[in-house]
Amino acid sequence: ERNFSQADVRRQAIHLYGHGDGGGGPTVDMIERARRVADTDGLPHVELVTASKAFERLMDEGDPAELPVWVGELYLELHRGTYTTQGAVKKANRRLELALRDAELWALEARRLAGRTVPATELDQAWKTLLLHQFHDIIPGSSIHWVYEDTAADHQHVADTTERIIDESLEAIAAATDVAHMARPVLVANSLPFERREVVDVDGELRMLTAPPVGWSVVDLGDPDPADAPPVRAGDGFMDNGVVRIEWDEQGLLSAVRHLASGRDALPDGARANLLQLLDDHPQHWDAWDIDADALEGAVDLTMLDRLELVEVDEQRATVRICRSFGSSHIEQLVQLTRGSGRVEIHCAVDWHETHKLLKVAFPVDVRAATARHEIQFGHVERPTHTNTSWDAARFETCAHTW
Repeated sequence: ERNFSQADVRRQAIHLYGHGDGGGGPTVDMIERARRVADTDGLPHVELVTASKAFERLMDEGDPAELPVWVGELYLELHRGTYTTQGAVKKANRRLELALRDAELWALEARRLAGRTVPATELDQAWKTLLLHQFHDIIPGSSIHWVYEDTAADHQHVADTTERIIDESLEAIAAATDVAHMARPVLVANSLPFERREVVDVDGELRMLTAPPVGWSVVDLGDPDPADAPPVRAGDGFMDNGVVRIEWDEQGLLSAVRHLASGRDALPDGARANLLQLLDDHPQHWDAWDIDADALEGAVDLTMLDRLELVEVDEQRATVRICRSFGSSHIEQLVQLTRGSGRVEIHCAVDWHETHKLLKVAFPVDVRAATARHEIQFGHVERPTHTNTSWDAARFETCAHTW
């Protein structure tokens, strides 16, 4: 009663209960205890109801306008390490959420066009498997090693299922499409809600292809590639596609990311981007759960190079490979610029063998903004970029999905 009382001393309060702190169901003893204190003098009266019923009663009790209102996210100033610990699990979870959505999308389209049966049972089981591994000690990275062996195996099973359903569905769509007049037809599918025009690798051939939003198109590779964007150029320390020019120094760090039409450089004068930094990770409490603020103070810049080479120069795409070693670990980065794109892509593969260390990558940008927007599950959340108040300073670690 003391712990769950409200400031306005309402007559009712909600208390979640169950076995353990992981959402376990009630035990027999808990049910019996609730029955005994349902109407006992000297104790709060207890009634077992659904969450929706409990909230309805709270709203009916007094004036709803008097209830406190909070706008924005509820940031817990603790357990910040859960945003990054076991990053492979978080990455797989988000990718599989999107893959399952794509599998449902193309399966329904295959049913509409080709009469193919939607594999509802497989999709249902795949969703349940993925959701099981969103348990709160799995997805924050705070379980034991064996758990993540099981999680990796189950994630792979879901990945195999979604990949197969997507492939079979798109093959059914392709088979139902008339391509008799085409020399080299290829189906280009796009599950995102906006048109995409991008360079695509088709059996080793780079082509600029277009697909409509949440749909597909058929392109004849026998037709000439429409040259409606300047080709990519690359040389010693630079890439340029007519939209963006990027430059790197002898350490492989980006020294310029310049928008050519405006002449504006995204990096501040003298700054270097794509800078890997190694930090000590010795939290005062709960090793897998926390990152302490002082971990950010002793960052070691990883600038030593194993290899820096321009590995791809094509009118459609250029790629530079950057390899670094640190401790017992190794990282390989592919920095890419494609034709017509305003985006610099950096693909990282890290062979990690460190303990009590954090790896971060720094991208200082010459942008003045009081807030930044971060993608979350069903939208975005706006957070301050400064440390004006103690609340702002406390948010030195935040989570975001892809931006």
